[in-house]
Parts: sequence; C-alpha cells; structure tokens
Amino acid sequence: MSQSSTPGKDQKPKKRRFAQKVKKPDFQTEEALLASASYSALYKRFRESGLGVPDAFFNALYTVISEKNVLLLEERMREAGLSPTAEQKNDLHTASLRFLAFFPRFFRRFADGWRALGKRLFHRDPGGRSYRASYRFFRTHLPHVLVILFVLICSYLVARTLAVPVVLEARIDGKILGVVESNTVVDSALRELENNVSGILGKSFQFPYEIEYDFVRKSRAETTDKTEISKILYTYLPDYITTGAGLYVDDALVAVCATEADVRAELSDVTAAHVGQGADVGIFNEILVITQAYPAGSVIDRGELRELLEKMTVPPEDREGAGQKEETAVSPAALPEQNETVAEGTLLCDVQIPTIRASRKASNQPVGIEHTYLTFYRSEVLRYQENIPFTTEYTESPTLYTSMADITTFGEAGKNNMEARVYYVDGKEVKREILSETVVKPPRNQVVTMGTRVLPEELGITGQKGYFIMPRCAAISSPYGERELGFHQGWDIPGPTGANVYAAASGTVVAAIGQDGGFTYTPEANYTGYGYCVILEHENGLSTLYAHCSKICVTLGQEVKQGEKIAEVGETGEAYGSHIHFEIRQGGTRLDPANGYMYEGKTTVYDRMNAASTDKKS
Repeated sequence: MSQSSTPGKDQKPKKRRFAQKVKKPDFQTEEALLASASYSALYKRFRESGLGVPDAFFNALYTVISEKNVLLLEERMREAGLSPTAEQKNDLHTASLRFLAFFPRFFRRFADGWRALGKRLFHRDPGGRSYRASYRFFRTHLPHVLVILFVLICSYLVARTLAVPVVLEARIDGKILGVVESNTVVDSALRELENNVSGILGKSFQFPYEIEYDFVRKSRAETTDKTEISKILYTYLPDYITTGAGLYVDDALVAVCATEADVRAELSDVTAAHVGQGADVGIFNEILVITQAYPAGSVIDRGELRELLEKMTVPPEDREGAGQKEETAVSPAALPEQNETVAEGTLLCDVQIPTIRASRKASNQPVGIEHTYLTFYRSEVLRYQENIPFTTEYTESPTLYTSMADITTFGEAGKNNMEARVYYVDGKEVKREILSETVVKPPRNQVVTMGTRVLPEELGITGQKGYFIMPRCAAISSPYGERELGFHQGWDIPGPTGANVYAAASGTVVAAIGQDGGFTYTPEANYTGYGYCVILEHENGLSTLYAHCSKICVTLGQEVKQGEKIAEVGETGEAYGSHIHFEIRQGGTRLDPANGYMYEGKTTVYDRMNAASTDKKS
C-alpha cells in the first residue's frame, strides 16, 4: 500500500521555499501605513505568521516599497489638490510586486542549479554515470555563471563610479589650481584678490591670467577650499605685489624695506646719532612697522631708508612753515609706554597684519616724507612730594536746623612721596608717568553735619516771641545781665574762627560793617566795640545784631531768610577769644533773648514728613 501524501501528526512539515507567494498587505487606512513603516517590525510579523526567512524578507521589503510609493503619490496629488483612488494605489502595489517577483524566481533557479551541481559532483557511483552527468551540467551552466558574475562586478563598479561626485578642476596655463565643488569658490577668491590688490596698488586691478575648468570625479575630501585657492592665486602676482615691512610715521607710509629688522636697525641708528642711546631717549612720533603686501618696486634698501630718515630729522625752527602756524599741542598718547620694549632700547610698536591684506590706507604706495618730521624725546626720573586731597563726609544732627551745615571736623590734606618719569619734547614736558608713590601722611577727612531740625518759620510760627533760632548751635559762654566788666546786653556764643553764623529770623540787612559787608570798620565808627557786625531788621519791629565776626557774607539792604548764613565767627572789635555776640533789640532797647524769644521746639524734618503723611491719610 502506498503511503498517503498527507503528512501525519508525527511528520514534520516541509520547509517553505521561494515558491511561497508574496502577500499583499492591507493599505486601506493611513494608520496601517504608519504602523508598517518599520522594516524590522514587518519582518518579525511575517516570520511569526509562518513564512520562511526568504519569504519574510521579500514580503517586508515589498511592503516598505509599496508604502513609500503610496505616500509619495499621496503627497504629489495633495499638492495638486487631489487624492489618489484605490485603483491608483493597487497599480503601485502591482508594479512593486512585479519588480520583486523576479528575484525569488531567479534565486530559486540559481540555488537549484548549484544544489544539483553539488549532488552530481560529490555523489559517486560505480558506473561513473554521475561524473559524466556532472560534466555535462557544468559545461552547460558555466557560461551562465560567468555572465552573472560579470554583470554583478560591472554593476558594482558602475555604482561605485556614480557614487563619486562630479567636481571642477581649475587650471591656469595648464597647471592645476585646485579641485573645487563649484566655480563660485574660485570666483569669490578672485574677487577678493582683485579688491585687495586694487587697494594695495591704489588703482583698479584685474587678474592677468585666464582660469579654465574641467569636470572630474573626485571625493569631496580632496577638494580645495577658498583659503587655499587664494594663497595659490597670490603666487601668480610677483610682478604686481610683494611682501615687505612698511614704516609708518604718524599714520603716513614713508618707506618700505625688505625686512622688519632693517627698519628697526635704521631707526635705532638715527636715534642714537641725534639724542644718544638708552631707555631715557627715543622717537616721539607714532612709529608703526607693518609687514604685509606692498606694490612691487616700492621696496628700498637700508641705505636709501637712512637717507630718508636723515631728511626727516629737521630741527623745529628750520621746518617748513615753522613761523607761520601756531605750535600744536603734543599728544601724550604718542609717547611709548614704559615697558619691556622701551627698557631694551627698542623704539617700535609692532602691529602684525597678515601678509596679504590691504593696508589701512587707501593705497600701500609710500606717500613720501613731505611735511613729515621725526621728533625726539628725552625723559628723566623725578622725586617730589604731592598733596593727597581729603574727602568730605556728611552726617545728620537733630540739633541743627535744616538750613545749617556745620563743619564738625576740618579736613587736612595728606602727603605723598612721588617718583615719576617725565618726558620732554623740545624742552617742554609732555607726559608724566608715575612709577611709585609712598604715603607719608594720610589725609584727614572733613566731616560736615547737616541739620534735620525744622525752622520755626517753616512751621508757621510768627509774632514777638518764640520763633528766633540760635545763630550758632553751641553753649552760651556769657549770658545777658550783670558781670564784672559791666552789664552784658546780649549773649556770647563761642566757636572756631571761620565757623558759620546764621540769621536768627528772616529780615533785611540794615547794617553790614566790615570789608565784605557794606562799609569798612574803623575805630571812629559807632560800632567800634562790635568789630565786624551785621544788623537785621525784622517785620515785627525787632532787630538782631551779630558782632565780632571775622567775615561778612551779606550786603547792605539784602533780604535774608531764617537760617541763612550771614557771617563767620571771629574776634574783631573789643573781644577776648573767638565768639559771636548776639543781641535782640526793640528800638534802642536790648532784650534778654532768654525771655521767651528763642524757639525751643525739637521737631525734626522726618517728624514733619510723617505728620504730613498722617494728615493726608486722615
């Protein structure tokens, strides 16, 4: 009995090979498209469904290709305002399927042929029929194998060749200038070169060589950048520009030498010939040596440079137009700083600029030495003493009125021992550079006390009594009344000479006796005993007198406010010690200030501000 072709439960199913049919995935919704975007996820899903490795590979690849084609179609039609139909999508699936169906058939036949070849080559039998069959098979299929290998090798070489980008090879007179991605790289470098050279020559310049291009395939890593192209282009201009060391004197290019060392040496020699050597002499002009590109033919040798420098060393009185124009002020900034360069006797301030670059002038062509002269300086170290100014500090006091500012501590300047290097040009000092300073005596700061006490008149207090203020906030040394020398008709208020004296109330100056007041105090005057004095007349019929002043700060007929400075404490007239004699008068009668005429309130400006804010809130 023949066995059934249907495998039983104990029989293993046959492995599925390339004959498996490629399955069409479901592309009905956009979510399905997005969900199947991962090739690895598709491959895993097909493997789990029971497909073999080749079938799962081709099914996943087919799904990805079809999905991308559908997405591209939708994007193109969306830009046109349309949407693809199901037939259009199925056409794309059919095209992808036909494209991939070729590969399973080809590889199946290819693998079957090699499998049969292996069996016939390695399966031996006594009659030798297998060898003859293998020979016939090998002779039949060898051309096919060779053709396939040739096609694969050619495809690889073509793909590799096409992968290399096409670039341009620039040439000048047959010599390769460089390989660039585009001719814009060379054109940009050429424009910059022409602009720079035009600036160097002071006239329009056009590159004298023609640049040719050829298309070549090379890696982008082998291309030449713009900087390298520029450097190569400059090598073709030896007849137009050259590199040299330009000597600038006061921002004017006067000469160009081959090397910077030549310029240094000649400047040092001309300085030594006129003012000697050392760190205390040098050239006062602003000297710069700039190594860069200059017009070809402008370079001179050291001998010619020395002749130019000697022509520039003309004394001030012999220079052209010396007596026709006023002498201009010398800029201290032109002097060299006292650094290592000057200490070694080197007189130049170097500014390094790239070799190929237009100068800061419109042209790098030397302008000559007309009206350009070298001026030399001399310096010496001086030691002297200098005052240190004091500073003023301010404090507040509730005992002083808001208009008062008394000096509590007088300031005193300090002393410094100074050491400085002084520079002279034509015998005149033009700069002083401090080398060291030592404090011999520190300064004493001045302390000024500002008042915060409110004036009675600002509070609206008027009348016969209770609103006068002290002309000085100090203790009374001698009150009103009897004393040994006779009846004292006022108050004596001590204070240092020069201290401020303030008006006890607003009024008019009816007497100002003193050199600074209105008329000069003389022994024959009525106020001989009072010395320099001021009398104020007030609206309420009272008047006040301030005597023995050292200085009068008001004039006759002047209107003053309460708390305003009118004089300074002194010792003029019949006085013993520096003080102010203060009187309150009514007509010709002297009144005792202590008899209720003086304001005793203690309100400060801050209390008044708080009270004002409280009134607004209420």
